[in-house]
Amino acid sequence: MKEIRSAIARMVPALAAAAIALPLTASAQVSTSASSIAHEGPNGLKVGEGRLHPFFDLEPRLDTAAGFFPTTGGGLSTQPSPELILHLRPGVKFELPSNVAAIDFAGDLEYLYYTGLLAPGSYVASRLEGAANLNLAFNRQGQVQFDLADDFSYSDRTHNLAAALGVLSLFNEVRAQVDIRPGGGALEIAPRGAFALEQFRPISNVPSTGCPGGDITCDPSRVADMNYGNIRAGLDVRWKFLPKTAIVLESNFDARIYPVPAPNPAARLLRVVGGIQGLLTTKIAVVAKAGWGYDFGTAAPGTNANTFLAHAEGTYLLNEASNVKAGYYRTVEPVPAFQTVEDNRIYAEARALLAGKLVLRGYGSLDFIAFGAGSGRTATTVTVDPSAEYQIFPWLYTAAGYTLSVRTPGGTTPSSPANDYLRHEAYLRVTAAY
Repeated sequence: MKEIRSAIARMVPALAAAAIALPLTASAQVSTSASSIAHEGPNGLKVGEGRLHPFFDLEPRLDTAAGFFPTTGGGLSTQPSPELILHLRPGVKFELPSNVAAIDFAGDLEYLYYTGLLAPGSYVASRLEGAANLNLAFNRQGQVQFDLADDFSYSDRTHNLAAALGVLSLFNEVRAQVDIRPGGGALEIAPRGAFALEQFRPISNVPSTGCPGGDITCDPSRVADMNYGNIRAGLDVRWKFLPKTAIVLESNFDARIYPVPAPNPAARLLRVVGGIQGLLTTKIAVVAKAGWGYDFGTAAPGTNANTFLAHAEGTYLLNEASNVKAGYYRTVEPVPAFQTVEDNRIYAEARALLAGKLVLRGYGSLDFIAFGAGSGRTATTVTVDPSAEYQIFPWLYTAAGYTLSVRTPGGTTPSSPANDYLRHEAYLRVTAAY
C-alpha cells in the first residue's frame, strides 16, 4: 500500500498537467508521427516522475477534394473543390512509465487555414480541429491490471463509413478494461466496456450535386441526424502457449443509440472471433482469426447482418524498426442510416528505418463495402499512402507524403460527387519536438 500511495503521489502533478492540456487539445485524427516518437534522454520537461514533450507542426497540404464551396461567380460548385490548406498544429505528449501506475497522453490543437488560392470561397471553412488520447494503466505487472482510456477527435476524418465527403466529426470514446492473469500469466482474461459519442456537421452548407434532398449521408442540412451513441461490451481470452504467441478468443457486443431514430435503424451487434496471433519464428508474425457476426437489431426480417468474420495477416520483420505486412480483414460494424456495414479489406504495408534517421512507409488498401438494412447500397474504396520522414536534428523533423483516395459507389447509391470521388492529397510537414 505504501508503494501504491507513493506512486499516486508522483502522479498528481502529471494528472494536473494532463487535465490542463486535455480541454485545450483538439487535432486531426491523423496526427504527426513525430508526436508519437518515444523521446529518450534529457528531452522534454520533467513533470513529477514523467516528461512532457511539446511539439509544433507546420504543414501545407494540397487537397483536390477539400469540400464544396461557392464559385467566384456566386454559384455552387458541382464537384469537390481543390485547395491549398495550411495546418498549424501545436501539441504535447506526456509519458510517465511505471509498473504501478503509468500515464500516456498525447494531444494537439490544429488550425486549418484555407488559403483561397484555388477556391476563393473556401476561406469560410477555416477552422480549429483537434485530438487528444489519454491512457492510464495500473498494476501492469500484477495478476490484475486495470486500464482506463479516452480518445477524442474533431476532424473531417470520421469513423462513419456512411458519411460522404465534406462532413466534420466530433468523436469521443471512453474505455475501461481489466486484465486478469491467474497463475503464471499464460492465461489472460480481459472483460472490457466502452461508450462512444459521435456528432456530425458539414464543412460547408453548399449541397453537392446529385445528393437527394433529405439524404442524411450527404445533405448538409441533415448530416446531424447521423449523431449517435454507442455502448460496447466485450470479453477477450488469451492463452500464451509460447512466450510471444497466443490462442485468442474475442467477443464484442455493440448497442447503438440514435437521438433521431427515424432514418437510423438501431443495431444490436454481436461478434465473436477466435484464432492465433503472435510470432511463428523470430522473423515471421501471423494473425489468423475467424468467427461470426449477428445483428439482433430492428431491421426488417431477413435483412439483419448475419455473416462470417475473418482476419488473416502475415508480417515479416526485417529488424526491430522495419517490417513488411499484408492481410485480409472482414468485419461488420454499426453505422447510421443502414444499421450495419460489412467491410472486406485487402491491405499491405511496409516500413523501413534507414541510417537511424530516415523512415520510409507505404500503405495500400482495397475495400469492398456493403451497407445493411436491405438497402442494396455498396461502395469500393482504394487508398494509397506513401510517406517519408527524416530527423534533421534530435528536435527537428521533416516529412513528405501523398495520399490517393478513391470511392466508387454501387448498388442503389446516388451518383453524388460526395459519394463518388477521386481525391489527391500531398503534404510537406516540418515538426519541432522537444
